[in-house]
Amino acid sequence: MELFPLDNHNASEVIQKKENLTFQNITENDGVLVISNESRFSDIETNIRKIFGLQAKLFRRTSTSWIETKHTSDWTLQDQNNQGFGTSKLMDDINDIGA
Repeated sequence: MELFPLDNHNASEVIQKKENLTFQNITENDGVLVISNESRFSDIETNIRKIFGLQAKLFRRTSTSWIETKHTSDWTLQDQNNQGFGTSKLMDDINDIGA
């Protein structure tokens, strides 16, 4: 996940990744964000904006890459995970064949 201040659309202003970063470290807004396997990425992004006043970009891990999920934001967390695991398995199988 990448987080941005709402009033900023400049990718260079991404809030820097830190170990054990919490929303309390980057926003004064209090709130609780509940995420489940049934949560849609678009809803997670909307809730981060409403609750914490931050713009979020979510990514899915596939094999050795992180893919932005803007084209699959209507998928649930479970859907995203299944796609990521499936792609990773396919890449592992291809690598095994080539070895």
